[in-house]
Amino acid sequence: MTDRADAVLHAAAARISVGETTAVAELTLCTRGDRVLLLGDTEALMAAITGVPLGAHVPRLSGGSLAVAGHDVATGAHRVVAGLAAFDPPLPMDWIVAEYLIWHARLGGASKAAAKTLARDALVTLELLAMATRPLSSTSLVQRRAVVLASALLGKPPLLVLDKPLDGLDEAAAGWLLELLARATADCSAIVSASNVRPNTSSGRLASTATDICLLRAGVLLTNAEPAELLCGAKMFEVTVRHNAGALRDALATRGLELQGGPCHFSLTVPDDMCASDILVAASEARATVVSCVPLLG
Repeated sequence: MTDRADAVLHAAAARISVGETTAVAELTLCTRGDRVLLLGDTEALMAAITGVPLGAHVPRLSGGSLAVAGHDVATGAHRVVAGLAAFDPPLPMDWIVAEYLIWHARLGGASKAAAKTLARDALVTLELLAMATRPLSSTSLVQRRAVVLASALLGKPPLLVLDKPLDGLDEAAAGWLLELLARATADCSAIVSASNVRPNTSSGRLASTATDICLLRAGVLLTNAEPAELLCGAKMFEVTVRHNAGALRDALATRGLELQGGPCHFSLTVPDDMCASDILVAASEARATVVSCVPLLG
């Protein structure tokens, strides 16, 4: 089993607060490999890592521990080893791409000459050097995400943290950005989040390259699985049960299915020929109250 020092992402009873509200009550997980895909309720966790505000507050670790590549998130030590990218931030649209990247590198402490080199190297890695002189105002949404990805690559960090890079893109744009993600992560580890995954799409291809697929709900790890466990002719649902979850677990077990997680939020992997209505039939038989059944994979 991977220990804390080697894990790309490690949490032990981590509590994350947004202002006075607890967004994550007690998260415990330890990833195994170097390509981590986070699904489900990832907003507070990813914002705590990237330092991006949720509303008026930046999420903070208020209990337990949270480490990225063995570096503490609470103290910001992880920023030394991680290139952080929260996509679609406000950008200075009257600047050219290289100007923005140089400014970003200067914020990180690079000299003017070094910043120019870092900006060029990041664009070369992504094979986007031709974009260097493009005004940001002339770029599309996916091209601006590519620029933000380049900013995370400045200095060639050993780990990238990328918050929902494919969300909201059509398949052509997502496919193009996925190629850039492959170049960006060729020589480094990655933590990437996504709203959902669909087979035979860019999101499905992203999931197939992961070593760990972690499903989070209400601050609880529902499952941490390898792609082979989830993507071979199967669907995954996030199921919320308000009453009689134990009986539902038993009813599904008779069908050869395992309800994972609890006490209210669960993940359920089913064969490709099953759908949400089959889960609701089992819930009816068990007299269990299912308040949501949301597809996450498949």
